[in-house]
Amino acid sequence: MADWLLILDSYLPSHEAVVLVVSALPFVEARASIPLAASVFHFDWFKTAYLAWLGNTVPLFLVWLIVPPILHRSYEKFPRMHGLLTRRIHKLEIKYGESYKRYGALLLCLFVGIPLPGSGVWTASLLAVALEIPWKYAAPAILVGLILSIAVVELAVYGVISLFV
Repeated sequence: MADWLLILDSYLPSHEAVVLVVSALPFVEARASIPLAASVFHFDWFKTAYLAWLGNTVPLFLVWLIVPPILHRSYEKFPRMHGLLTRRIHKLEIKYGESYKRYGALLLCLFVGIPLPGSGVWTASLLAVALEIPWKYAAPAILVGLILSIAVVELAVYGVISLFV
């Protein structure tokens, strides 16, 4: 992991940019950028939270802007790819559809808010698109969940660091 981090740090203009990019990456998101900012770059907790939040909001907009047109175009031009995408989306609908009917947008908030592997802004945004949740309900729920997730990770990271400092 340190190798790609060194490469990333050498190509980007600042440590803040590294934290922003790591926050926007799928699978790692804020769960990796917060420990990075705190332990490697020695940022204070507020700056770390702000950068993690800012970088992690990028996937929310990317998914909502890119995935629906890809689905529409793949139906016309790439029927095989469209079949794969629709099967994946159908699996998400089966897995989380009943939970969404029961809990509504709170499902997205908790899905992002509990910082577990595979439960971040990328996945919640894809889930919202799959379940056809309107933007006006999905985006606020995902953003509140992101704030909760950042708070949990920051409490853990900065609490551990304070034990050793």
